Amino acid sequence: MIKPLNGVRVIDFTSTISGPFCGALLADYGAEVIKVERPVLGEDCRRFPPFNKEGISIGFATMGRQKKGLSLALAEPEAQELFRQLAAKSDVVLENFTPGTMKRWNIDFETIKKINPKIVYCSISAFGQFGTLSQMPGYDGVIQALSGMMYATGFPDGPPTRTGSAMADYVSGTYGAFAIAMGVLHARTTGEAVHMDVSMLDCLLTTMDSVFSNWVNEGIIQQRVGNRLQYVTPFDSFQTQDGWIIIATANNNTFGSLCNAMGQPLLEDSRFIDNAHRCKNEKELKPIITAWTKQYTTKHLLDLLQKVSVPCAPIQHIGEMLEHPHAKERGMVQEVVQPNGMRVKVPGVAIKINGEVATIPETANAPDPGQHNREILGGLLGLSDEQIIALEGKGVI
Repeated sequence: MIKPLNGVRVIDFTSTISGPFCGALLADYGAEVIKVERPVLGEDCRRFPPFNKEGISIGFATMGRQKKGLSLALAEPEAQELFRQLAAKSDVVLENFTPGTMKRWNIDFETIKKINPKIVYCSISAFGQFGTLSQMPGYDGVIQALSGMMYATGFPDGPPTRTGSAMADYVSGTYGAFAIAMGVLHARTTGEAVHMDVSMLDCLLTTMDSVFSNWVNEGIIQQRVGNRLQYVTPFDSFQTQDGWIIIATANNNTFGSLCNAMGQPLLEDSRFIDNAHRCKNEKELKPIITAWTKQYTTKHLLDLLQKVSVPCAPIQHIGEMLEHPHAKERGMVQEVVQPNGMRVKVPGVAIKINGEVATIPETANAPDPGQHNREILGGLLGLSDEQIIALEGKGVI
């Protein structure tokens, strides 16, 4: 199985979601990821629910998979020196602290670049390394609120709504992994170090689609439209006898197929002759389609619509999708065994290479804090057992 990042060593000094998710993506594709945490307690994500019945944070088990655990008390000068020694032998430093934190600990990009002139240094932060807001802390909800995403999400008669998952965290974590892959290519091609500045706010703004384009080009503030796609109609959720489905037409071909399934010549109606007219008259079109969908069960409607190639799907909970044969065939649920022997199910690897489903080895669990201290400090940095024991005694590791 191809692992494109084999041979790339990453120091993952991150917490919560955006950085740990970025590190997990790199580990999935072969990078050696060393998870640096404070001694004993580890990082904050270890205390985030949900927990399994043994009290293990399932979120941390997901984000920490396939990483090695190193504990360093980075307020201590000796720990900072160990970090610098490790960075000298690594390809990537990944961090997601408020700008200025790494400099305070003498492990910032400029410092590390002097000891490793080919380092790829990736900083994920709420607002970036420069700019008016750069020193402000921020979490996913804060970024969704500031970006305009929450303002545009929800139904017209309801409040602004956060997405169901931590979108700003996961988008910036994905951008971070892309930035690191670019950085490694650049460093190996040119021999130059590079600092990748990934702002959660910047990343979210690039995903805002028509909300962004309408404002910057026309000065239009897009209002909340519920489940509709504002510039394509019908593209919305519709109630059935026993649930909900989404119907997504993109042109007259798919809308014509929908009309055929409905047995109604709506394309001949001047209000609905093309997408522009359908968008203009959406408030008249939706009740017609809803009256039809409410006559049938979800399964019956899906059968009708799929036979004529109308894009559609049931609106279902995640368990229904994960139990579907498609998710199983693509390996989207996998299992790892934690250091204490407990089994935790985690998301599978998203990108398939050459048609193969990448498996996460059962033993590629999320490490305990400092689980691999001896392997890393002894095997990689050459410290003796006596030196390691002394560092433990002083609370440095």
